[in-house]
Amino acid sequence: MSTAIAVVCLCLLGGVSEISRIDLVADWRFKPDPDHAGAHHNWASPDLPDSDWATLQAGVRWEDQGFPNVDGYAWYRRRVDIPADWRGKPVWLCLGAVNDGCAVYCNGQLLNTYGRTEDVSTAWVPVFAELSPALRFGEPNLIALEAHDWGGSGGLWCCHAPLPPT
Repeated sequence: MSTAIAVVCLCLLGGVSEISRIDLVADWRFKPDPDHAGAHHNWASPDLPDSDWATLQAGVRWEDQGFPNVDGYAWYRRRVDIPADWRGKPVWLCLGAVNDGCAVYCNGQLLNTYGRTEDVSTAWVPVFAELSPALRFGEPNLIALEAHDWGGSGGLWCCHAPLPPT
């Protein structure tokens, strides 16, 4: 029996015979949140304008993309169209890690948290978040990440596994 899965990814999700993917490395909107007020102000909402936010790339520290003095909280947002023919398939966001932890939202709905304490043993964990329950297939969707960097480097990290050819 063939298993099909749709992946919104920065990395390969293995163990299935058919994988569809969307590359999310580029074009993340980014804004530091020094007062940790972004969740209170609903920065995960797809209705929030973000055209004045910076544009960053995943896999590169935010310090190397114009934010050398940012530690603590910051937000990433990325709009993505999920094809209508992916309906009925599990759709996953796959990240190598978020330095040091994050909360994952899809269309304003909190899906899960990763490495959210200042316990170093929970930092740098891979992020595998199923987006399917919150997606609008065939329409634009917003993925938002509230990142928490405890100091040093901050950012979204790509998996190092090669993606299969399309």
